[in-house]
Amino acid sequence: MPHFELGHLCEGRGLPGQQRLRDIDCRPGLRRGGLLPVLRLRLELPARRVRGGRLHSGLRDEPELREQHLRGPGLQSPLRLRPSLRRQHGSFTTGTLQAAATAHAPGGVTSVRFDLSSGSSVVASATGQVSASDPSLYTASIPLAGILDGSVNLKATLTYGTQTLASAAVALVVDQTAPIISMQSDGRTTLLGVGQSASVSASIGDGAGSGVKASTVALNISGHAAVAGSVTSPGVYGFSVLVDSSVAPAAATTTVPFTITASDNAGNQATLSADPKEVIKVDRDAPQITPIAITTPATPDFVSGTGRAFYGPGAPLTVTATITDGAGINATTVCMRVGTGACVSGTAGASNTFTFSLPRPTAPMDGTTPVDFTITAADSLYASLSGASQAEHIFTTAAQHVYRPSTPASSTAVSTSFRSTPPTHPQVSRELTGSCSWRPTASATRATPAPRA
Repeated sequence: MPHFELGHLCEGRGLPGQQRLRDIDCRPGLRRGGLLPVLRLRLELPARRVRGGRLHSGLRDEPELREQHLRGPGLQSPLRLRPSLRRQHGSFTTGTLQAAATAHAPGGVTSVRFDLSSGSSVVASATGQVSASDPSLYTASIPLAGILDGSVNLKATLTYGTQTLASAAVALVVDQTAPIISMQSDGRTTLLGVGQSASVSASIGDGAGSGVKASTVALNISGHAAVAGSVTSPGVYGFSVLVDSSVAPAAATTTVPFTITASDNAGNQATLSADPKEVIKVDRDAPQITPIAITTPATPDFVSGTGRAFYGPGAPLTVTATITDGAGINATTVCMRVGTGACVSGTAGASNTFTFSLPRPTAPMDGTTPVDFTITAADSLYASLSGASQAEHIFTTAAQHVYRPSTPASSTAVSTSFRSTPPTHPQVSRELTGSCSWRPTASATRATPAPRA
């Protein structure tokens, strides 16, 4: 508890008193055994919630001795003040600071006043109220409303008779404002895959307050452990978020929102949310390849009653496909594979369209057995990933079926040996509408060719 200790003291004639003090070096005309006022200052900071603010002491827990001189009636004595502050970082419900002082004076204490100063200006004052249980204890509630964040000094002033005695100032910091958080990075501009990390940065400052408490800075994703931030430069915090299944589900492109929270050293907390930049975009699906169509020739040579199309022999067919992905397509990976042959690159066109040339089969075919092909494509993230993560970013279609003969028939055969009905063939799991062919056989019944449907 802060208290004054008197050194060289004397008693002036006629001075009333309540405390006997030691006799040292009395000046002429003064009696020994004099009395002087004693003021003990105590600042209480109970841990209670404040409307918009917190206050804490700037003193160390064990303050140094501070020397002060007291001038009394006919006396001059050096004295010591040892401030004692119980440090608390709690906030206050009514926006007030609770202060207390223990005061003694010859003839009794007239009053105790508490002053809160910023620089040379008193920004708040309160008169101490004497305790009903301890007549030497004075307490006051000092309002903090309207006081700007920053350093202040608290001082108690004792009035006894016509004289006053002031305590040494206690340094404090008023902090009634939460930190300010603003995004620096923009998650909307980058797509990531599993195993990659999102780099997020935000500026966080506390102005003239108590300063940002680094251990409270965190990035928060629903269902995911909080990601601690670290200082990357003055006032800037960085976060590294590893993309995995706890961040985004498989087989989808997902925009993952997050929030950033931070508290200052006084305990005021701030949360930044709903900023459009506060997202992590994750791509965990493969390209989409659809629709697939034969564009040359424009129409098939024959369409059966079940809708199967047949193409006669001749030049290669032109196949087109639209291939899309949120991360973009790696054009070097797009290719068509006929049967088990090599994958032949496609040609990129406008609006994510790719074209392929489907040649006439080299092995003899009579149009009853399909030519099968597949199309493969990977997105732009594929090359930067590996293993299971990489496999999420490449897609190969199911086999597409085209019916056509490998050699052209003569005009006589076509005119005299046209088969009026298409050959039967087991239905395959996935057929390319308008991409089949049929060739007449020698066993067909000779008749006047039927008109093509």
